[in-house]
Amino acid sequence: MLNSKRVLLLIGSPKKSNSSSDSLGSYLINKLSVEGFTTDKINILSYLKTESGIENFLKAVNSSDILILSFPLYVDSLPAGVIKAFELIAQHRKQRSLNKKQKMMVIANCGSPEALHNNVALDICKCFASHTGFIWTGSLALGGGSIVGGRPLKSLGGMVKNIIKALDITAIALSNNTSVPLEAKKLMEKPLMPSWLYTFIGDVAWKKQAKKFGANKDLYSKPYEI
Repeated sequence: MLNSKRVLLLIGSPKKSNSSSDSLGSYLINKLSVEGFTTDKINILSYLKTESGIENFLKAVNSSDILILSFPLYVDSLPAGVIKAFELIAQHRKQRSLNKKQKMMVIANCGSPEALHNNVALDICKCFASHTGFIWTGSLALGGGSIVGGRPLKSLGGMVKNIIKALDITAIALSNNTSVPLEAKKLMEKPLMPSWLYTFIGDVAWKKQAKKFGANKDLYSKPYEI
């Protein structure tokens, strides 16, 4: 399918590479590339370090038809780099005429097994789109995102089948000029494993890391206890 539209993926993770945000977003734009879209990807933090980087970042945003943001949840909100990017985009768009209709969608992932923890951050993104002239086309929320661990989704097998299906459905919707379907949202929100198992694995990993850095004896300390 031929398509002249440009899709820009913004990676909001502070990690330079191998982030879950990158894995999720890259899978989606690869599907859109197959549909004929021209796609590009930017790690937000890498562009905000210099004036020339910021200028190139804003040019890329301006030239896009669909802006896709993929980010990890940070204390019910957005990472600092994403907040800074939002401020720069908002200020820039106030200074120019918005003659081009641009769409925006968001993928959020959090460490907690329940996807609902992403809701506040997604509302912030929707508010940003409304105030800066982007057409909001919906969002996807994933719980237990650390399981993805920056690996390609196709390499993770059946555990991520609902994630892949949700992104496939979203790609079709975007190529058909429609919003993220409810079916895709519900599939993405499904837990990757039972919460008790996720908690158990996290506990084991936490203790393993503590032992690695010689802090295993301090895990249960209470320095501020009265």
